[in-house]
Amino acid sequence: MIKERSAIGDQHEYINLIQAQLSNQQLAVLFYNCISNISLDSNKAPLVKELYDNYGLFQNIPQPVLVHP
Repeated sequence: MIKERSAIGDQHEYINLIQAQLSNQQLAVLFYNCISNISLDSNKAPLVKELYDNYGLFQNIPQPVLVHP
């Protein structure tokens, strides 16, 4: 159980590192990609949106970067 918690903590740290390296515009492109039809599987289910949401990848995107905030 302790190993699982540390692994999850490590995953969040890695996501935070990735998020810090991406520009606001790059985060916006990833956001629009994950909500578009491109990222749906054959059953029309989102492939990566849940992962991005679980790790809070888009929580710091400034609204002016988005087309329709």
